[in-house]
Amino acid sequence: MKHNVSSISRTLYSLGFCLGLAMAQSASAASLDLDFNYRLTPASGELNATIATAHFEDVIGSNNLPAIDLVLTNVASNILPGQGSISYLSGLLLAFDYDDADLPAIVVQQFTDDTAHSDRWEPQEDVATVDGYTFTSELGFPRFEVEAGARLGVGESAHVRFLNFGLPNDLTIASLITAIRGPSATASANDIVAAIKVRSIANLTGGELIESVPTLVIGAQVPAEVPVPAALPLFLSALAGLGVMQRRRKA
Repeated sequence: MKHNVSSISRTLYSLGFCLGLAMAQSASAASLDLDFNYRLTPASGELNATIATAHFEDVIGSNNLPAIDLVLTNVASNILPGQGSISYLSGLLLAFDYDDADLPAIVVQQFTDDTAHSDRWEPQEDVATVDGYTFTSELGFPRFEVEAGARLGVGESAHVRFLNFGLPNDLTIASLITAIRGPSATASANDIVAAIKVRSIANLTGGELIESVPTLVIGAQVPAEVPVPAALPLFLSALAGLGVMQRRRKA
């Protein structure tokens, strides 16, 4: 009987370990939150407020392949100098760990609660360089429809999903990389994961002017802390519980 109890305990322990490990792996890098609070142009430096936020989440897309869900929110673009109350986000710049030829295979799916206009997804082929940072792709918000409300204004959010339609590897948060930092980047600047373009509607026909530059670019730094996977505490608790149960059976 003792042999059977010991065997059952070992089996439960092994099952718990495997299940917990699988849950921990599936939960790791499941989401990424960015705060856009570092000014890249025309003068680099920390901002005293968050201009926008981005929430990325690993999901399975409509084609049953790993995809990235994104909610981008304009928190307070109007507080930037020269912006006033009529400002909006005109684009989101990202860097992906793919070759230039792979980028067109990233397709954007729109949701009913977004104003992102997925037809403006533009792979940049490593030519979108801002203040020494190189981005590979852009999600744009058309300026010509600003007056009709098709832009990302203060308090508004865009909800889109990036799908894999021919990429050589899975499209996950892990495939989002820090933008390439060139020698012209400000020495004191931190690594930037993504950036947003901020504009106003002052001069729609001649290009939106903000402090004598076409666009003001705000970057999101690499998060200082990586959150513990959601399943890890559960996994550790399960192991502890199995250990207690095993000790009681031995006693």
